[in-house]
Amino acid sequence: MKIVHCVFSFNTGGAEMLIVDLINELCDEHDVSLVIVNSKWSESLMLQINKRAKIYFINRKEGSRNPFPILRLNFLLNKIDPDIIHCHDAQMGNLIRLPNAKLVFTFHTIGIPANNLHRYDLLIAISDAVKSDIATRVVRNSKTIYNGIHINSFKRRSDYRLGEGNPFSLVQVGRLDHEIKGQDILLEALALLKADLLVPVRLDFVGDGPSCKYLKELTKRLNLEQEVHFQGNREKQWLYQHLSDFNVLVQPSRIEGFGLTVLEGVAAGLPVLVSSGGGPDEILRRNYSGFSFENGQPDNCAKQLKLMYAMYKEGQMNEFMLKGKQIVETEYIIKRCAERHIQEYTELLTT
Repeated sequence: MKIVHCVFSFNTGGAEMLIVDLINELCDEHDVSLVIVNSKWSESLMLQINKRAKIYFINRKEGSRNPFPILRLNFLLNKIDPDIIHCHDAQMGNLIRLPNAKLVFTFHTIGIPANNLHRYDLLIAISDAVKSDIATRVVRNSKTIYNGIHINSFKRRSDYRLGEGNPFSLVQVGRLDHEIKGQDILLEALALLKADLLVPVRLDFVGDGPSCKYLKELTKRLNLEQEVHFQGNREKQWLYQHLSDFNVLVQPSRIEGFGLTVLEGVAAGLPVLVSSGGGPDEILRRNYSGFSFENGQPDNCAKQLKLMYAMYKEGQMNEFMLKGKQIVETEYIIKRCAERHIQEYTELLTT
């Protein structure tokens, strides 16, 4: 099968990491290409893509109204002559004019505008939460295909004791974009926790993004400069080896369609704390290995963190984690994700 993934830009993020993993999984048995329309991409992400996959750059200036890059895009797609064109930006479908290929679009989050979907032959949701959101706005069925990770690549935590003198260590992984990802909520919760526990706490942000400056300023205003550490972007290998070093992974998103980093936390054996509603909460309801707090509420986030700290100190976290239903090991692996995509592609081509 000849498959082309089309994106406007390709910088570090959950959707982009899924595309990399999906391409790498599929290119062993299929002819897979990635087309990046705009001149914005991450070199480190490029290096993670299997050499068997073909990568094409249109080099369009973001926001340009020049029609020639779009003509080049369609000329390239016509030359490749794919069976499937899988788009990851809703507006992409309006730019592509290839009558023989089937167009697929994946909703990678909640709230994506629904006015550019008429040209797609298949809509994919990355979680049941996203599927439900689509159903409120689109009079079409969508198929749910859960995101997946390389679960066996993660070093797994097995000791849930809190060492004497060691800080209660929290980690948040993802793009620094507080209006969506809610890192400001976590910082405010940490300030409350610090004042309440009167014990050493530490928070590491792993990732980068447009809110980095704002979050550093907020850290200073909350007098958390000793507790908060900004690690910047880290390679996958670093996460595989070091995610298990932390006590708790927190995902405080205001809006989140799935939450790939929540899966990574579960794979690393960490208890996780997520905001209610959306994809991360859905993962925990199915997996039983974490906690949730009221979306957008720092005080409730701090309350749950205090509970998790107490469970560590009193030796209860080990029993809690052992009871966890590790559904992630069967349903949320990248191999399963790739198989489901091929299943849906095949059905689309034969109907």
